[in-house]
Amino acid sequence: MQHPLPFATPENYLVDGLKAYAETKRFNYEIVVDPFILQEGPWPGKEQQLQKFSLLALQCSCDLEENRPAITEVAKQLRQIYQSASSNC
Repeated sequence: MQHPLPFATPENYLVDGLKAYAETKRFNYEIVVDPFILQEGPWPGKEQQLQKFSLLALQCSCDLEENRPAITEVAKQLRQIYQSASSNC
């Protein structure tokens, strides 16, 4: 059986593996988004919205506090992601 995240090993925390994967130009939001959300019907801008959300989640998981966005910035970005999806309807 293949591990769903081949870069996540006992020596390598999941978040570290996801960060390394995100730095490659092959990052795919489907790896971090709940499968139930992926199975929901399509909506305009779904892929772009989920990609932005996934990258924001990775930013929030930085080890150093100074590298993480402030909660107000997170709220602002989430609002922008939501509004971009709403404006595509």
